[in-house]
Amino acid sequence: MMGEPGTRSSADVAAVLMPGQPWGDVRGMGNRLRHGYDRVSVPIIRHAIQDELPALEIEVRQSLARLQSGASHRMNLERELSITSRLCLHRWHLGSDAC
Repeated sequence: MMGEPGTRSSADVAAVLMPGQPWGDVRGMGNRLRHGYDRVSVPIIRHAIQDELPALEIEVRQSLARLQSGASHRMNLERELSITSRLCLHRWHLGSDAC
C-alpha cells in the first residue's frame, strides 16, 4: 500500500527524496482505504491509479536508484579508506611517516 512509505519516520525521508509529492494526500487515501472503505469514491481512486500513480512510481524508482547508487558509492569510499588506512599503518610500522 503506497500510504505506508509516507508514514512515521519514513515521512521525512519521502518528503526529502520526493518533495513534490502530496504525501499528506497519500497517507490520507491509505487511511480512507483501510478505515473508511465504505466512504471511498471510485472515481477518485480510478483517477489516482490511472493518472497519478504511474508518475509516483517513476519518481519512487528513481529515488531508490539514487539511494542505492549513494550506498554503493559510500561502500567504495569506505573500502578505499580502509585500504589506505592499512597501507599507512603498514608504512608506519616500517618506520615511514609518508601516507
